Amino acid sequence: VAKKFLQDIIKRVDGLRAIVITDRDGIPVIKVNAPEIQDPVSKPNFLASVSLAIEQAGKLGNGKTTIICDV
Repeated sequence: VAKKFLQDIIKRVDGLRAIVITDRDGIPVIKVNAPEIQDPVSKPNFLASVSLAIEQAGKLGNGKTTIICDV
């Protein structure tokens, strides 16, 4: 049900290619991508950078990081 909902969002939002929801350690809980994308979000480099970004964002002093968006 969640994957279908996220796939519908990808179809409706122009330019959106993938959605990844992770736990606090950057481990993917659910991920969906547009049909033309070859699942780049599961590559180790991407997952490591997400985890690092969450850690660094937490050090900015702006409160708890709840979302990270990559453009």
